[in-house]
Amino acid sequence: MVKSDRPPANAFVAAARKIYNPIGFSKGYNFVLFFIFAGALMGFSLARLQYLDYDGKFCGKDSQAGIGECYFSGRGTPRIGLLMHLATILPAGLLVCFQFVPAIRHKVILFHRINGYIILVLSLVSTLEQHRAWMLRGWFYASSIITLRIIMIIMASIIGSSNNYFQPRMCAQIDYVLGESDTRANYPDCDSFYTGKDLDKQVLVKANMGDGSSDMEVGASLGLAFGPALWLAFVIHAVGIEIYLRLTPVEHERLRNISYLRQQEAGMNHPGRAGLTADRLGDSTVWRPMDSTRAPDEVTRLNK
Repeated sequence: MVKSDRPPANAFVAAARKIYNPIGFSKGYNFVLFFIFAGALMGFSLARLQYLDYDGKFCGKDSQAGIGECYFSGRGTPRIGLLMHLATILPAGLLVCFQFVPAIRHKVILFHRINGYIILVLSLVSTLEQHRAWMLRGWFYASSIITLRIIMIIMASIIGSSNNYFQPRMCAQIDYVLGESDTRANYPDCDSFYTGKDLDKQVLVKANMGDGSSDMEVGASLGLAFGPALWLAFVIHAVGIEIYLRLTPVEHERLRNISYLRQQEAGMNHPGRAGLTADRLGDSTVWRPMDSTRAPDEVTRLNK
């Protein structure tokens, strides 16, 4: 169990340490961030495990997929691709949460390694401090899909309330969602689709999220919001993880010292710099170990 060097500031901190110290966290803010972001990712992945019942929950009668999505992904190559996506990313989203539990990384190293190999088929990052940074970046980028949904709903509501936006949709997709009678009534231009004259016929669907809106109008609102919401969510996560990495330089340096010792033991030519480091590829000052005057055993002890 990890113990903090400083005495607890109050009774709440003392009680909180009894929760996060046993699982390897020495700082409360790290545990709070882990609880929020890893908890959100695990909850999101657990909630969507039901989608593995592809023809039941995802594309069944009460479809949980996006409106009209199963018209394209319900058959053929798109179906295979989406099935593979769901069957791989959902388990990975669950397993990766355990990768960031310090107690598992330090005490159950074999599980950490095997779990990592399952999550990533191949890792090209060769140094520990870069490994930490890029694992955090990679999964923080991937988790933007959660923030995306929140932003998309807000954007779709704004777009739909203006009644000035339209999105082209295939008549075949509208028929898949609404059926022939409602499609003919609301989109008479689709008659050429039903007569067989133009099977690829497309019409403009109004974006509307208000009362009385059809499923296709809601789908159009969400479709128009998806692109900008995705980019905004990605930028938020990309900036957020860089801020976190800049605020935790001590952990970065600690891992780089450990990496230095391991690379030195392995006989590498540039210990501590064997990889894509700024001091080898750029104009950064050449990195030195924490205290080159200390014996390796003492440096190892300080980095534990």
